[in-house]
Amino acid sequence: MEKTARLILDFDGTLTSSVGKFTVWSDFYKKFLKNPDNVKNYSTEEYKDEKTILQIMKEYDQHTKNRYSEMYGITDESLWFIRENLKNEKIKITIISKNRKEYIVASLKYKGLTNEEINKITIFDASYNKYKKELVLLSEEKCEKATVIMICDDDHAELLAQKQGLSKFENVEVYCHPVGKFEWKTIKNKLDEYLR
Repeated sequence: MEKTARLILDFDGTLTSSVGKFTVWSDFYKKFLKNPDNVKNYSTEEYKDEKTILQIMKEYDQHTKNRYSEMYGITDESLWFIRENLKNEKIKITIISKNRKEYIVASLKYKGLTNEEINKITIFDASYNKYKKELVLLSEEKCEKATVIMICDDDHAELLAQKQGLSKFENVEVYCHPVGKFEWKTIKNKLDEYLR
């Protein structure tokens, strides 16, 4: 039987250098919203178009000595990890986040990922009510035949919730590291061992 893997990745704090609640309630994040005043729920506010979002990211970096990239952006190590795994058709990547898909996709594009690469990634975002429960559906449809399922999340409580959502599987590995400090090369090596 062919060996396959599922990667379930948190976004903010795991792939990026900032925890989600710090990012989504920041003045910087409000720049992406069409009506930034009196924001009550960032997950339902109307977003600006992607081209504008990418321009805001670029301008923020230019005027603040790469502050977007350093504070909110996807780390170089995370980008390497995503790209390396996208090269292997046996590895499927899912990002699960309380952030917005528009922001996640724009962040991936800002780091240079193509539409083709991004389309290979499944994204569950803030639009899913109680999004962690989507893992039950995810496990039924896409994890059933996986040789290994790896979950990476900087938040220990959320990591455990995700693991519980996949509790019927014995082949689940979890990784929890401080914000922006994931050891992606070590995780990649472990993943490659499973697929040999």
